[in-house]
Amino acid sequence: MTDSHLPDRAPEHMPRWVWKAMLVFWLGFVATIAGRYIFRSLSGLLVLLLVSLFLSLAVEPGVNRLLRAVGGAARPPSSSWSACCSPS
Repeated sequence: MTDSHLPDRAPEHMPRWVWKAMLVFWLGFVATIAGRYIFRSLSGLLVLLLVSLFLSLAVEPGVNRLLRAVGGAARPPSSSWSACCSPS
């Protein structure tokens, strides 16, 4: 009972693709661990940014209404962006 499809001797070294596969696996593993750590560290900041964005968008119509009621000058639509991000 001999199997003719089996090699007579074991290979002397692993194929080249095994090393590449191991490298990709470990790099992916380390990147996943690092990504989870960064997300956990920044999750409080992300929640704070989302809440502040929601509040700023919710308050905007009321501010515009107050400006019209008082008779103040109408603000251009991008005044908050230009005040924040202008190069001057």
